[in-house]
Amino acid sequence: MFETIWHSIRKPSGYKQLAQKKFWRLLLTLLAFFGIVTAVHGYVLASAMNPFLTFMEQEFRQKMPPFTYDGTQLQVNAATPLTLSQQNGYQVVVDVTSPFPKDTINKLNSGVVVGKTDLYIIDRGVPQSFSYRQLMLPPLTKDDVVTGIPLLRPLFYVGLVIWAFFMVFWSFLQITLFSFVAMLAGSLRRVRLHYRDAWLVAAFAFIPASLIGILNLYLQSPYVGLAFWIAVFTYIYHGAGSFRERIDVE
Repeated sequence: MFETIWHSIRKPSGYKQLAQKKFWRLLLTLLAFFGIVTAVHGYVLASAMNPFLTFMEQEFRQKMPPFTYDGTQLQVNAATPLTLSQQNGYQVVVDVTSPFPKDTINKLNSGVVVGKTDLYIIDRGVPQSFSYRQLMLPPLTKDDVVTGIPLLRPLFYVGLVIWAFFMVFWSFLQITLFSFVAMLAGSLRRVRLHYRDAWLVAAFAFIPASLIGILNLYLQSPYVGLAFWIAVFTYIYHGAGSFRERIDVE
């Protein structure tokens, strides 16, 4: 496993040799690798959500003003923006003054903003938004949420497991889509790739790119995000070229 991962990173010109291994062994290696990558992403997500879940369990009942959610917008019976919690640099703020509370979001480095139509999770100054419709929230009130708080953390972890399976599936779907990019890269390198080889080239290329994706979890830089895709296309291009000696186009 580790040999395959290492060579896919170090030497794209050796993808031809890697592709000659038994397919089921390569598939198990890819499953293990992308499972580990997903676990790292899940750990970071769980770490980011843990302070918010703790707030919900310990402070929500006392500090959150009465509110109603009608299935579209959140209405709060208090003036906002309102800071509900501020511990160790992590803040929980309610702001329903506008659909997109830009000023409040920009002030936070780490925390959560409960908006009119979206929930914003901010990590190192970078916000991620989740609409209430996307979260499939039904119409509810504060009392409804208070009743469901004991189930909140278990439901989050169940959702995290479901998300993890989806992310592994998404990784393999991306590989399948980019196998056609590998075939195109092969034609540019005057190589006609069989589909199995093209699929493996794409799979190997996503290994180093995924490590860049993990790095970006901590750097949160658009430039590192761009480097992810540059790595995918670069490794695919050079990996496809490694098959030239075997099947050159006449």
